[in-house]
Amino acid sequence: MMTTNYKIYDESDNYYGSFDEHSDAVDFAQEMADDLNIDMFIYEINKELLKCVIPNQ
Repeated sequence: MMTTNYKIYDESDNYYGSFDEHSDAVDFAQEMADDLNIDMFIYEINKELLKCVIPNQ
């Protein structure tokens, strides 16, 4: 199963948060860019479970 989330950073690579929905990330990034007058960047992070390893008993 693959999951996707969106992480927001500013032009100085400071982290601002993570969102499950692209539209929420865009709205937040735009609000922060307007408020702080700096560029904001949205990274799409795709995660996929490759294997589950359990301890031997």
